Amino acid sequence: MKNQNVQSNLLLSNRITGLIRGTKTLLHLAIIFLVLSPGIVSAQDKDEEAIKSVIKKVMDANQNRQADAWQKLWMHDEKVSRTWFYNSDRNRISGWEKFNSETMKFFKENPKPSPMLFTLDSFNIRSDGKMALAEYRVNNTITENGVTVQRPSYLSTLLVKNNDQWKIASSTSHMIADADMSPQSLENNLNELGYKYINAKKINEAIEIFQLNVKLWPQAWNSYDSLGEAYALAGNKDLAIQNYQKSMELNPKNENGIAALKKLKGE
Repeated sequence: MKNQNVQSNLLLSNRITGLIRGTKTLLHLAIIFLVLSPGIVSAQDKDEEAIKSVIKKVMDANQNRQADAWQKLWMHDEKVSRTWFYNSDRNRISGWEKFNSETMKFFKENPKPSPMLFTLDSFNIRSDGKMALAEYRVNNTITENGVTVQRPSYLSTLLVKNNDQWKIASSTSHMIADADMSPQSLENNLNELGYKYINAKKINEAIEIFQLNVKLWPQAWNSYDSLGEAYALAGNKDLAIQNYQKSMELNPKNENGIAALKKLKGE
């Protein structure tokens, strides 16, 4: 009986010693974590801020047509891609050579800064320090002829850390304009539909769309501008001039209309 008690006491003593050691080990680990965790959290926060900064800079460069700044923020390889969904419009460009070429062409054809302003919010960023996926909302606002229209879009952007710098590898955007039933939005949607027919070489159908647009919104200068362009493509010089002039009456600062009228009149 005595031997059993001794063995039991030894066993209990060993368990207590083990618990004490385990407690010390956990305490040591807890202390180490507390010491290191601020650095870990700080690194994550730093990455997130850097990622947000890259996204903001690439949108600023796009808005202000700053080609060099825009190019520096993207990866330059065959896997780069840009995809967007806007109403019935679906488009995707892949490969840096093609993507960069089309973007530079757009900047050249539209050298002035975009009148559309934007703010970013609702960020959700996942990163392992080498790659990151950022989801966020872009609040687009544009004011034309005293009418302000807001068009939110939702983006998912994949970034890769290259030479210690975050760069964009791909981006997908969804602009949801269907829910916006403002006159400005509906006019824009019809205008875009007309240009789809122009791009498809269906000029007569485009003219019908633009005619409907000016009938529905007779004070919309851009609709007359588009109708003038369609008539010019159809070879109807007189109606092209007539609609460009109407566009100029509504918006004397319409530079596209000024240039088109000079060309049509041979000035």
